[in-house]
Amino acid sequence: MRKQTTNTGDRAGSREFSVAFVRLSHGIGVVSPLVRASAAVRVILALGISVAFVIAAAGVAFHYIAVKVPADITRNTKEETFDAAKRVVTGFKSVFNFTPKVTVNGTTVIEQANSVIELATVRQDVLTHYTWSQIWLGSRKSMELQGVYKAKAGFDLRDTFRVAIEDTRITANLPMPKLLSLEMTGYKVLKDENGWWNAVTPADREKAINAMQANARTKAAQSGLLEEAKTKFRQELSDAMKGQNITTPVKINFPGEAIEKARPEM
Repeated sequence: MRKQTTNTGDRAGSREFSVAFVRLSHGIGVVSPLVRASAAVRVILALGISVAFVIAAAGVAFHYIAVKVPADITRNTKEETFDAAKRVVTGFKSVFNFTPKVTVNGTTVIEQANSVIELATVRQDVLTHYTWSQIWLGSRKSMELQGVYKAKAGFDLRDTFRVAIEDTRITANLPMPKLLSLEMTGYKVLKDENGWWNAVTPADREKAINAMQANARTKAAQSGLLEEAKTKFRQELSDAMKGQNITTPVKINFPGEAIEKARPEM
């Protein structure tokens, strides 16, 4: 009878020990499967939010670098280019008193306009001599003349003056200079001799003066006056661009110059 009582006491103690163990297990952190699943979900959500944030930040950075920055650069470049075009025109008008045709990357932005038809860049005095004679039936008549002329060289503004702006390059394509005028400022008759029966007539004198002027025109054209007109234009254009704070060198092209430079010396 005493032995049975002991077994019953042992079983009661065992149940109390199990209950205490369960309580102790909860107290020291032994986590049930449901609790572990809930923690995993929270970790996954946190990771997902972090990844989404990183993707969003990358998207913003890509838009800024790939879209906004190039767009801003392009817009600023266009504004600077059009500003350069305006300053080129201002420089031309301030020095030469006319507006050239201006293109930006192949597109015409300003048309040529001028209030005069000539641009004289150099003036020079030309002194020439001319001798004339005629023989008729063995009788000789002759004249010797000396003429002084004022030659004016430059450009015909009815020709096209085009300034092309492409990125950071500025090119001025210009027509060839011309002898714009040749005005007689005076002449002397150094010799005027009649023949025995062949006298000098007023018509003879008029022809001799016209021939002397033609010779003076040829002499002026061959004197380097046209090359001087090119040089003077280059210098004045350079000064005009500097006055507008345009530091980019302006390349000036005249028709035929590239061919002459490329032609080998004989």
